[in-house]
Amino acid sequence: TIPRELAEKIIVRDTNLNEGTLRYVSAVIKPTGMGGNSTAIVCHDTRGQIWMDSKEMAQVGVILDGQARDDVIVEQRDYRYARLLWEFWKSDTDLFPQEALRGQANLQTKPHAIVFVFDGSMEEVPNDDETLFYRDILQIAREKGYHYPQIVLTRIDQVERTMPKCSDPAEAELKLRQLLDAKIESVVMKLGVSRPSVHFVENYHESSTPESDLSIDFHVLRILHECVQHADTYLRSQLQPKTMANAAMEQCSVQ
Repeated sequence: TIPRELAEKIIVRDTNLNEGTLRYVSAVIKPTGMGGNSTAIVCHDTRGQIWMDSKEMAQVGVILDGQARDDVIVEQRDYRYARLLWEFWKSDTDLFPQEALRGQANLQTKPHAIVFVFDGSMEEVPNDDETLFYRDILQIAREKGYHYPQIVLTRIDQVERTMPKCSDPAEAELKLRQLLDAKIESVVMKLGVSRPSVHFVENYHESSTPESDLSIDFHVLRILHECVQHADTYLRSQLQPKTMANAAMEQCSVQ
C-alpha cells in the first residue's frame, strides 16, 4: 500500500481533477544496502498526460533528459518575462520555470527504466489520440536508449465486472483471459511494443484479502523485476561509450 505521507502528495481526491499525480514525486522502493553493497530502487511518478499536445511532449522530454527536479510540477509557464528579451524567441513549449529544472542533468538524474500506465478497463486502450501521442513518445524514448519501456494496464477487477455472468468458474476464467489477451494484443499492435512488455494488473483495495493482495504483489514484483533488468541494460549502454572513449584516450597517450 502507498504510505500516507506519499499518498497525500500524489493522490487527487477532487473528482473534477483527473490528473492523478500532480508533481514529479519519488518513492524509495528499496533503500541502499548496508555498506553500499547494493543500490537503491527509486520510483518516480509523474502527472498523467491529458491534452496529448506539444507542451506535454516537451514535459516528457524534460523528465527523460533528467532535467526535472524532484517534487515539482513539470509544466510550462503561460507568460514571458518582459525584461528577459531572449524569452520572446523561445517557443511556448520551452517556458519551464527555473525552479522546476536542475542546473545540470546526468545519468543519476535520468530515469533508468520507463513504465507507462493505462486504465485497462477502458473500452479502447489506448484511444486514437493516445495512440498517436504515445507512439511518438516511445520513439523519442528509444532514441534516448530506452528500448524496452514497460506498459502496465490496471484494473483487471473492473474488466471482470463488465463481463456477462457465467455459472461455470472455469469458463468464466477462460473468457476473462481471452478478453485480457485481446486487450494486450491491441496495445501491442497500436503502440508497436513487444508482447512481453505489456502487463495487466489489479489495483489494491481497502477490502482486499491477504490472498488477493499476495496475487497482486506477485504480478507487481514481476513488473519491477523487468524494470530492474532493463535499467541495468540502459546503464550499461550509457556507460559503455564512455569506457571505450577512456580506453581510446589511454591508448593514444601510450602511443
